[in-house]
Amino acid sequence: MMSGNNGKGGGNNSNDEKDKFKELISEAILTEKPNVKWEDIAGLENAKSSLKEAVIMPIKFPQIFEGIRKPWKGILLYGPPGTGKTFLAKACATEADATFFEISAATLVSKYVGETEKMIRALFNLARE
Repeated sequence: MMSGNNGKGGGNNSNDEKDKFKELISEAILTEKPNVKWEDIAGLENAKSSLKEAVIMPIKFPQIFEGIRKPWKGILLYGPPGTGKTFLAKACATEADATFFEISAATLVSKYVGETEKMIRALFNLARE
């Protein structure tokens, strides 16, 4: 006697699980169109120029990044609280005319094995959509 998945190998359960995580993430994130300009940020000139080169230039001038020259694959902002990481990310989103997803790490972390990874995967899938 088969139970739950009607003998289909759990494919339907996998989609249900993805939808569950997607819904949990959707409820937790604050999606906004920030209105922060580069001029609003005092100092941090190296970080601003790096972000412009990594994110803004490939969006505004894609013809520059053809052939051998490729845009950066990512950038990591790190440092203690209050040093401007979120403000830089909001300015970057404003300049790129992108949506800014603000989510706390506490929302993503789970006590169950594998749940945190699934939440992060759902977050990135939602961002791609």
